[in-house]
Amino acid sequence: MRGGFILVLHKNAGFIKHIKYYIPNAFEIIEKQKIESVLQEIRVTPISCIIIHIEQDTFENTHFDQFKEKFSHIPCIAVIASPNIELARYCGSIGIDCVLLFEKIHCIKEEIAKLCDKKENRISLRDLSIDKEDPSYSVMIKDSLSIMEKDYSKIHNVNEIANSLEINECTLTREFNKFKLPSPKRLLMYLKVNQAIKLMKSKGLNIREISSLSGFTDEKRMSECFHKMFGMPPGEYRIKNVTPIF
Repeated sequence: MRGGFILVLHKNAGFIKHIKYYIPNAFEIIEKQKIESVLQEIRVTPISCIIIHIEQDTFENTHFDQFKEKFSHIPCIAVIASPNIELARYCGSIGIDCVLLFEKIHCIKEEIAKLCDKKENRISLRDLSIDKEDPSYSVMIKDSLSIMEKDYSKIHNVNEIANSLEINECTLTREFNKFKLPSPKRLLMYLKVNQAIKLMKSKGLNIREISSLSGFTDEKRMSECFHKMFGMPPGEYRIKNVTPIF
């Protein structure tokens, strides 16, 4: 299971202790106590999953539907104290993906894995018809492709990839050319642009937020890449080609 950030909405110190015990170390936990701060965090951090601790006597007064309506591309788990059909129906009506009894909290790792696999929002090299395990590729190519696929949203330039392999950028570019692959610079752009296109489907994210979550240094850089690939800025591409599904 790929790591990332898990956002936990709770007001119970005992609850978060259990969550931290059962969540895989690969994930970083972000704690929030108010819906407003959850919305702000989602806009700037690539959240892998949201966990909500719902107090059964107060759930009707919450505003969970606000972020599930806008950010339903993020898997969401509600943890409740005891079986409650009315509460389960409420969770289902606002798009929460899984309702888990607190007594089953030890199963949360498996639930996160299932939901993340189902709703994975990242771009893979296979989306670009590239198999990073192709046996004909050199070790350098395989290693660089693996780094690129895993961290494209964090990588600012190809030199960062080359440095991690202890080679220079020119050597890496020649190796890609040797195997008739797009240049590392172009491939990195493809990954970021396709990630941005996926995120455009969420009506809760604006272009500036999408550029940040896709790994572009700023909105201007994303616009330059969209002009290179499609001859138009991201906003225009979104209007003409992307149908919001949330």
